[in-house]
Amino acid sequence: MRLKVIHTFPEVDVGEFEDLLETEAFHEQLSRLPNIAKRTMVENIDLGHGKRHTMVVFETKAIPENVRKILGGEGVILTEEMDFNRNTHVHHMKVTPSLLKDRVKCEGQYIGEPLGPDGGVKRTVILDVKVKILGMGKILERVIARDFEKNSRAEERLSRE
Repeated sequence: MRLKVIHTFPEVDVGEFEDLLETEAFHEQLSRLPNIAKRTMVENIDLGHGKRHTMVVFETKAIPENVRKILGGEGVILTEEMDFNRNTHVHHMKVTPSLLKDRVKCEGQYIGEPLGPDGGVKRTVILDVKVKILGMGKILERVIARDFEKNSRAEERLSRE
C-alpha cells in the first residue's frame, strides 16, 4: 500500500525547515503525536552531505486492541532510520517494528521543495507499507497508513509551534 501526504509551510524556507527537522528537540517534541508514547533519538550522525538519524519510538495506540492481544503486548517499539541528503532535500526512511520484523516492511521518503518565489516549503511524504500476515495483512496496512497520516498531520501542526 502506498500513501502520499503533502504539507505546505509558507512561513519558512527549505533550509530553515530542514535545520528544524535535524534537531533533537524537534524529534523529542514528536512524542506528542497521537499514537506515540515516547520517541528518543539514539543516533545523530553527520554524513557531510546530510545526516543520519535513528529513533526508537514506543507506539501504543496504532495497533487495534484485538491484534495487541494476539501479539501479546501493549504496543510496538519501532526503530526509525532516516538518511537525509541536504543536496537533494530528501529524507529516506525505514521503519522496523519490534514484532514481526520479517513480515512488515515500511519505507518511504520525505521530500522538501521550495513552495514558490516568496519562500515556503512543500513537503511530500511517500510511505510504502507491506504486511505479510495471512488474513490480516491488508487490514494492518490500512491501520498503519491511517495512523501514519494522522501522525503526519499532527507533526505538521507541531512544526508550526
